Amino acid sequence: MAGTDDQFTNVNLQVQALENNTSVQVSNGVKTVAFTLNRGETYSSQGYVDNLTVTSTHEISITTGTTIQADKPVQAGMVTYQGSFQDRFYNLLPSLIWGKDYVMPLAGDAGDTNNAEVYIYNPNPFTITVNSADMSQTDAFEIAGNSVVAYTQVAGVAIPNFSGIRLSSDSTFWAIAAADANSPYY
Repeated sequence: MAGTDDQFTNVNLQVQALENNTSVQVSNGVKTVAFTLNRGETYSSQGYVDNLTVTSTHEISITTGTTIQADKPVQAGMVTYQGSFQDRFYNLLPSLIWGKDYVMPLAGDAGDTNNAEVYIYNPNPFTITVNSADMSQTDAFEIAGNSVVAYTQVAGVAIPNFSGIRLSSDSTFWAIAAADANSPYY
């Protein structure tokens, strides 16, 4: 997702092991890094395990389609930011539980439109159609294979204040929401 939006100017990955001697592999399609973590240790895509630099060879750029594989349970998160501020942390879910239907309640603010954004990822190698509905409209749009789109860009309108969004498709996809994403004060 790096580069998809200003909020994703910089993307780092964090992976934490739940058991000792966990073998982990991170691949962005160009580079693969492999390492072993013990229970509670956290790897950063900046090349660190906890606060210790492993080696520069363990650094990896996080891009759309980056994968994590491990031989034991891990938890993973994505840290996104612009410059040195506007941090967000997204918990990453295993692709095994990605779905075809999502309902996302989004809180509102004092204005007429919601400052939230929903990012929709198509992990498939082919184009999919996603149906959407919020309190003001229903729509359908296509997402190219292995790519990410912002809901407000493909829907052509901001998310209505105090509205939820329902997204569905015949194919598996993934979506995340960022509250106050379009706010100038974020």
